Amino acid sequence: MRIAITGGTGFVGTHLARQLRTSGHEVVVIARPGHRPPRRRVAGLTTVTADITSTGSALSAAFAGCDAVVHLAGVHTGKKRFDAVHRTGTEHVAEAVRIAAVPHLVALSIIGVTPHPSSPFLRSKWGAEQAVKASGVPFTILRSSMIFGTGDRSLTQITRLMRVTPPVVALPAG
Repeated sequence: MRIAITGGTGFVGTHLARQLRTSGHEVVVIARPGHRPPRRRVAGLTTVTADITSTGSALSAAFAGCDAVVHLAGVHTGKKRFDAVHRTGTEHVAEAVRIAAVPHLVALSIIGVTPHPSSPFLRSKWGAEQAVKASGVPFTILRSSMIFGTGDRSLTQITRLMRVTPPVVALPAG
């Protein structure tokens, strides 16, 4: 199978790309212009530069011939960027999937998304889910909690903090 991954240079995308390549799949990584390459490279990938926040034919051309698109691209900071990347970017990805006649779109969302979100981040994720549902393409939406593992930013920072601070570490609630 040929599978495209938006956000394929990020933490989850890099791990997914490696697993898909190990399983024998052809992988197309969609990377935003000027992206920083991942710390751990995955051999045998095709990388296409395209900006999901802009309209254009780059995404549909990148998706041509794919059996699935896994949409992982997202941001965790910057209120002004949440909507542009999550909702608008997902609209562009879904439209490109439709134009390229890709049989299936898998989109990563997050738990806590509701019709009446409590934050700009969750509001943008709700908008992204609605864009996928309205696209007319077959889809799967995965709602995840925080994802931890080798090379992640959150757990890695916490463990570094624990190494240089006293044996008691306070973690924020909520």
